[in-house]
Amino acid sequence: MGIYSVAVYGVDKYGEAPRLAYSVAPFLASATTYNSVELSWTQPEGDYTSLRLVRSQDGYSETEEDGVILWEWLDTSGEPRITTFTDEPEAVSSPLVSGRFAYYTIWALKDTGTWTNTGEVVTVVPAPHASSVPGNTSLISTQEKLMDYLPRVYTSRTQSPLDVVDPDSELYRFMSAFSFTLDELLTLADNILPDESGRFLGPALVDLGAQELGFAYDPYLPVKNKKRLVREGIDIFAYKGTANSVASYAESLTGFAPTLTVSPNLMLGLADSTFYKSTGFWYPTGDCTLSLETTIPTVTTSTETNTMDLQYCARAEISTAGAGLKNGD
Repeated sequence: MGIYSVAVYGVDKYGEAPRLAYSVAPFLASATTYNSVELSWTQPEGDYTSLRLVRSQDGYSETEEDGVILWEWLDTSGEPRITTFTDEPEAVSSPLVSGRFAYYTIWALKDTGTWTNTGEVVTVVPAPHASSVPGNTSLISTQEKLMDYLPRVYTSRTQSPLDVVDPDSELYRFMSAFSFTLDELLTLADNILPDESGRFLGPALVDLGAQELGFAYDPYLPVKNKKRLVREGIDIFAYKGTANSVASYAESLTGFAPTLTVSPNLMLGLADSTFYKSTGFWYPTGDCTLSLETTIPTVTTSTETNTMDLQYCARAEISTAGAGLKNGD
């Protein structure tokens, strides 16, 4: 365990961090206030001419321009490469939205002219949970509520049980870290509530939601696409096999609206393709009769080379030329 006030338990690493090609690991992110996040990473090895830090609150960036560009380094600029960054309103044009997750990605431009993902990290940006007091129009913060649980002899300046809480005391500043962590936990609890948009879901809950609906696990599918699948999952399975369901699934999976063409020969059931216990949606046209063959057929693959099923068959009797069979409407 790290020495108190020197190392941070669970964050600091013993020894030097491994410097892998096109990897910024360990890439760390930690929310420090309700609208700022501290980031740190290591310098990646490899031949590259540019580094770019991108932030998105919808999911990990799929490209080097998918999100807000927080910082960029060019080898021609002559500026030093940094390994820490504070995402705060004073440093960026698009500030963080509290109560949601923040996804960070660092991209590197190789000498070949292609961008590669060197690392990803996600953290929750907590929202303040102020509440009202009966008989008082003002709101009290989580920190104030937490301090009210402590005896006033410890929290007041005069150490009197009748005095008010001293906001300038060392104990007050010390307890602010615990109240901030409590707001983080409350924010995570808020994000569990049902939300149609899926904007507040974290990566873990998105994966669980996809598995709950029966979608196959795909570690390489972007978080934003998984959110769309979870949002549209019930309708996709409720109308499975229809054009709307296929279109919704394809658009949720890829992010692009598909162009569908419905085939005139629809196989909507097992009977349509095998004549299992029914003729399905097949119907005769012209001077023709169609019936289910209940006896065991004598057809073999040697006599009928195009035969695919030797167990279930239908009998079509054509009296005049021009008659036939159709499927569907």
